[in-house]
Amino acid sequence: MRLRGPFDEYCLGYGTRTLVADEQMTAQILPGKNGMFLPFWLQEGREAKILNAETAPTDSIGAALHQRYLDFKTAR
Repeated sequence: MRLRGPFDEYCLGYGTRTLVADEQMTAQILPGKNGMFLPFWLQEGREAKILNAETAPTDSIGAALHQRYLDFKTAR
């Protein structure tokens, strides 16, 4: 599981994102269809779910990545 940010090349590099997400997930990650992506979790090469910065994942790796994100976000 990997955390991807708003301008991640993994999504920006595809003209069509059907290789990495279904239409419903793409609509969640790219709600305004203007190139502004929401942070999301990538699992096994596919977009899995939107990052909820308020709730950490329950698995140890996801929780550690979530904490790293929060540390980065507050380090300004």
